[in-house]
Amino acid sequence: MKTGLDPEILTIGAGYLVPASYFLDPTTKDSEGALNSLSYDNAAIEIRPKESKNLEVLADRTGILLNMAVAQVRLARQQNKIPPKSVITLIPAARLHKVARDVESVKEFGCAPSQTVTNDYGVSTTIPGCTPEETPIRSAGFHIHQELSFPDTEQPIVAILDGLLGLADVVVNQRAGWSEASRMRRGVLGYGRAGEYRTRKVKGKVILEYRVLSPWPLSKPSDLLWVTSLVKQVCEQPFTVLMSVLDAFPSRPRIVSAINHADCDIAHALMNLCSTAWAVQGGSKVASSRNSVHTIDHPNFSSIRNVHNIGSRLNWRGFRDAPT
Repeated sequence: MKTGLDPEILTIGAGYLVPASYFLDPTTKDSEGALNSLSYDNAAIEIRPKESKNLEVLADRTGILLNMAVAQVRLARQQNKIPPKSVITLIPAARLHKVARDVESVKEFGCAPSQTVTNDYGVSTTIPGCTPEETPIRSAGFHIHQELSFPDTEQPIVAILDGLLGLADVVVNQRAGWSEASRMRRGVLGYGRAGEYRTRKVKGKVILEYRVLSPWPLSKPSDLLWVTSLVKQVCEQPFTVLMSVLDAFPSRPRIVSAINHADCDIAHALMNLCSTAWAVQGGSKVASSRNSVHTIDHPNFSSIRNVHNIGSRLNWRGFRDAPT
């Protein structure tokens, strides 16, 4: 089962969001051509590592692209294309300066409609909460693509991921001081709300895209591996196991409310209950890795407090010895 990513990250300069089109072409490829690429999506930098069955290889490819992005920002500073102290950040949302709102690349929200798992485990269609003209706010998200092992399991999988990762998103952003940015992403723009996902079919196989998370899993390889391994494991479970886990979860309306309103105290308490239910009912642990961590309360888990300069603060040397 291959895993893919297309996360987004923002660049901040002089207190405002810097459109990535100031310093990126529509697609910037690495030395392997189409294997990995950077592009801009609205105001954000979008990273597209080539999918892989090996999560450490995927993390390595992601690290290469993050370093490419840092190099592009550094070069743009030297060329005076962007403010001199501009840095890449993992913040979920930020505001454009009024001058930047006239930049063509930020005038359109390119995302197609998504689906959302509702409080009663049904499905609704979701669209952005406003138009680009109505707000200076732009956001970034961490989107993960995972092949499903069993058909017709999208809704319970997404609901479980909300309990294990969507709630963690609230806690991590609060630790970083980004709760208000998290609320803007979900409440104003309507991106990353609880239960948001998309599906597509590739050669008869269903690929699930979980769209709730903000960019924090990019903070370091161990955080990325924790998230991707957990998503992969949940997507491998049959319907009966998934339902037994959900039966042991707190009520979905409470989970949805905590995520959408960035209520950290409630999110943390619910997350602990969900993690226990998954460990007991799921019958397995997160896939082991020499770099993985098993809970956001683990001392090695990044709190990403005040992280802005991704180049100097974050360790993305990658996994060069990993098999391809």
